[in-house]
Amino acid sequence: MNEGVALLIRALLLTVVIEGIVIYIATRSVKWLLFSIPVNGLTNPILNLCLMLVSIYSGSTILYITVLIVLELAAVAAEAALYRAFSGIGFRNCLLRSAAANGTSVVLGFIIMHFMLA
Repeated sequence: MNEGVALLIRALLLTVVIEGIVIYIATRSVKWLLFSIPVNGLTNPILNLCLMLVSIYSGSTILYITVLIVLELAAVAAEAALYRAFSGIGFRNCLLRSAAANGTSVVLGFIIMHFMLA
């Protein structure tokens, strides 16, 4: 399997697990947990593919971090909108849940991937 594809799959699996746990803790709902899987299936591959392209074609750490921040903020907003449509609860509440899940995922993802790639 292509190394890039394998990396994308690992990143998606880590995200689904980490964000699923955070969403479940925040909601105590299996429905929310299950809904977080396709939500992350939409946002995560796009985000990581863009980051991979920036890394390959730019090599600039500053550009990578800038793109990461912009894409994570976009993912938080997109996921919050999907959670809002799914649940009918307020957008602010969905935004907080999405931000908590994504923030945790980014931090733990970097830590875990660092050790996996080391």
